[in-house]
Amino acid sequence: MAQTIVGPEALRVVCDPEALGFADTATLEPLGALIGQDRAVEAIGLAAQIGSPRFNLFVLGPEGSGRHTSLRALLNGHAARRPVPDDWVYVQDFDQPERPRALRLPAGMGPRLRAVMGEVIEDLAGRIPAVLVSEEHQNRRAELDQRFADRRDAAYERLRRAAEARGIAIIQTPTGFSIAPVRDGELMKPEAIAALSDAERGRIDRDLEATRRDLNEFLLSLPELTRDRQKALAALNTTVAARAVDAALAVARQQLGRRPRGLAAHFRALREDLVAHAELFVHAAADDGGAFAPRARAIREDPRFRRYDVNVVVSHPEAARGAPVVEETLPTLGNLIGRLDHVAQQGMLSTDFTLIRAGALHRANGGFLILDARRLLSEPFAWDALKRCLETRSIRLTTPEQRLGLFATATLEPEPIPLDVRVVLVGPRDLHRALTELDPDFGQHFRVQADFADEVARTPAGMAQFARLIATVARDEELRPVSAAGVAALIDAATRAAGDQGKLSLRMGPTLDLLREADHIARRRRRPVTDAADVDAAVQATLRRAGLPRERMHEL
Repeated sequence: MAQTIVGPEALRVVCDPEALGFADTATLEPLGALIGQDRAVEAIGLAAQIGSPRFNLFVLGPEGSGRHTSLRALLNGHAARRPVPDDWVYVQDFDQPERPRALRLPAGMGPRLRAVMGEVIEDLAGRIPAVLVSEEHQNRRAELDQRFADRRDAAYERLRRAAEARGIAIIQTPTGFSIAPVRDGELMKPEAIAALSDAERGRIDRDLEATRRDLNEFLLSLPELTRDRQKALAALNTTVAARAVDAALAVARQQLGRRPRGLAAHFRALREDLVAHAELFVHAAADDGGAFAPRARAIREDPRFRRYDVNVVVSHPEAARGAPVVEETLPTLGNLIGRLDHVAQQGMLSTDFTLIRAGALHRANGGFLILDARRLLSEPFAWDALKRCLETRSIRLTTPEQRLGLFATATLEPEPIPLDVRVVLVGPRDLHRALTELDPDFGQHFRVQADFADEVARTPAGMAQFARLIATVARDEELRPVSAAGVAALIDAATRAAGDQGKLSLRMGPTLDLLREADHIARRRRRPVTDAADVDAAVQATLRRAGLPRERMHEL
């Protein structure tokens, strides 16, 4: 059988720098696309552009293939063509304080609404107490008090005259009222009453009983009269406070301009609550030493006024362009769907709607959310929570205690926020295979996979793209230009990494690290460009640092 002798020169393919057609990478155009990742780019484009909510994306491939960097660059391009998402804020539901309301606002309006509401409260903190203690209001209040005092006095006078007609006197004592018969303008003594005839004593007893009934009716009418006075006073205060509230809210509406429907409804409920709780501002003024304009800081810190705050959960600047691309590196349950913070007060934990904090889904709403699949699956409840949000297309805040059915200190149930996001999971192929086989929900929500290739054919076109990639990285990281010989050495290193003379490894992490170390060597040698000698020195240094096991094997 004939044998073919292979010389050592055939064991290794060497790139000819002359065949590359350039002197150094400074003259090359940056690479605008990925090398050999046409399938992955197509899949990412489909997931980014299709309208169906279930076409979320799983990006799989080897570590060091540039998945994250390429993914972010592609998604940023798609996100730039999307509209800027709306702001979301939480406000108090005055009818159900345990269920804060979520309001959708145009981009940039959330912080503006919060600032405007702060100005409204500070304005009313000075305006309402000043109006309620004004001379005009005090005169009207005095008239109201006098009117009810006259009603009470008139009722008492009728009672007294009726008793007087019966010959009975009503006597007011420190402990209440008492009644006694009268004759000739003097109270009758017990011995005088005993000396009367039975008929006369019977008449006096009947008159005393009738007067006693009338007195009881009068006394029973006093609380009702007091309630009527309090209602009339509250109505008077409400009328006065309503004018102050309407004036402050009119300024707020003018500052905000056109308002969405949900905000208009909140303003109506806000007006009713401000008018109903106008006394809060009077008490705040009294607590501030009697001043009618409490300090702004004191108002902001007073928990009684927290019900009027605006909790800006997520906001986008008015000048922003495009949708967000958010990458959450620690996808815990709280970091994913948000959390409800608590504060310690007098040894107890309490919370309110101002302590609702946004999660990654809130920040990415309207755009893209990138998650590491392995880290997501390692966090308790996070994977189930993500699937539930994708299924309901809403973000509902839950705590681990609620998921476990344990007693939770949180009593709030914030209104869910509608969700419109494209979730992108990044993970290895074996994890994608395991999810496909073991989790029936996975395929329902992640219907697109972007598989990054490990290698590309070593063709003239492939090597030209590789050279442009080197040029792009050198330019972006402000490295020295790389000569044609240096690029040829990097191409040969990528071929060795692929283990195939006809391939280039697309695990770009080690190759780019080699480029950076070669640049460091060239800088130290004061070379204007990175050459093949610098790349070879970097290769040898890498082998030397990791060569202890190989040397030990050679010794054996």
